Amino acid sequence: TISACSITKSTARLAKDITNDEELFGLPRESVAQPLALLLASQFVLFLGVGAVIPSIPLYGKAIGLSSAANGVVISAPAAMLLLLSRPAGGFADKARKPAMMAGMALIAVADLGTAVASSIGPLVLARLGLGAGRVVSESGERGMLADIA
Repeated sequence: TISACSITKSTARLAKDITNDEELFGLPRESVAQPLALLLASQFVLFLGVGAVIPSIPLYGKAIGLSSAANGVVISAPAAMLLLLSRPAGGFADKARKPAMMAGMALIAVADLGTAVASSIGPLVLARLGLGAGRVVSESGERGMLADIA
């Protein structure tokens, strides 16, 4: 059975954890919680941007005259770059975590701009390949940073 004394001790321990400025959810604030929050925020922004475009690609492709097969190529182009560049991007991220994350995000921004202005399949596939390259570099840096935190 649980005694009133053990409940009081647990409550006191929880209150101490909540008021401790050096910890956040039981994790050391500076060495773990803040970098983890940065990683989660960057992943949220990354996947919000990448995920928001995917449903509109078939409509955009149809508007510029692409067939269903061409739309499939456009949608799958980032995955091809993820496959091809995983190892080199991981090597780069092993040497420079934050620069990999920032370079990847910058490449993603340029690729999204290229996707928006593309008017035929060539530039559209090229922009989507750039998106995959940016994702692999950024995600390699983020996963390396996560491993460092753990």
